[in-house]
Amino acid sequence: MRNLSVFVYLVITLWNLVLWSAFASSESEREQTLQIKRILEVEINSSINPATLNYLDNAFKIAHNDSHELILIKLNTPGGLISTTKDILTLIGRSELPIVVWVTPEGASATSAGAIIASGAHLLFMSEGTNIGAATPVELGKDLDSKDLRSKAVNDLVALVEGLATARHRNSQLFAKMVSEASSFPASEAKEKGLIDGVTNSSKELWQALNNRTIEIQGKKFTLEAQDPVITKFEMDFGQKLLNILANPQLAYILFILGMALLYFEMQAPGGFLAGSIGAIFLLFAAIGFQVLPVNWGGM
Repeated sequence: MRNLSVFVYLVITLWNLVLWSAFASSESEREQTLQIKRILEVEINSSINPATLNYLDNAFKIAHNDSHELILIKLNTPGGLISTTKDILTLIGRSELPIVVWVTPEGASATSAGAIIASGAHLLFMSEGTNIGAATPVELGKDLDSKDLRSKAVNDLVALVEGLATARHRNSQLFAKMVSEASSFPASEAKEKGLIDGVTNSSKELWQALNNRTIEIQGKKFTLEAQDPVITKFEMDFGQKLLNILANPQLAYILFILGMALLYFEMQAPGGFLAGSIGAIFLLFAAIGFQVLPVNWGGM
């Protein structure tokens, strides 16, 4: 009789555990409603470089600390550094807020690194007259010379965008072709082939497209409600704008040549210090532009 009681007790305990597990699972999968009342808007209208990363990092911190419900990234970029691109994707992956990328205005593009960043957004929209793609890795405007090096770079990015696109329920095969075959798609075709979540040409259309949209953030599902949110624009500070200008490889190269020339002139005719001082400053700017010297050390 005692054995029977123990057996019944074990059966009841196991049954309760099964019910509790099922309840916990249903709770975790249950969609939550997220009211979008405040949006932090950032704008990328240049190459993807360390200044862009610093700008977005500051924006994400402010959005989380100041109780915004969504971060909107207006994107128009020809591409940029892969290392910086991966750091930006890490920012997006760690964010507890929805990240919406909007390729806008007409004539804008999410090219190369921009397409890779767009693939990681929780929601991705484009305006008519824009395009996305051409994400084959290049170095200083030239194809990577080594066949093995190129293959490794391409395969790495293909796996990255496929994983991101799959996680966001987008066409992973075509995102992979953006990298492997440098494919590019206009907004209408991107929508038709499942690369993006919609085509919107105004903020009003964007809010309508966001409304009742279901997304997943760090394993939790949310249904967005966006009626007439308040938009706060966040802009680059002076240091970020300066670094953004210096990040242009051609400008950094010119500063390097001028700096070396001025230092040479100073050594040939010492005593004035003016040419040497200006040359040293140019070399500091060049080092920051080449990402050899962090901007904080260069400023000091």
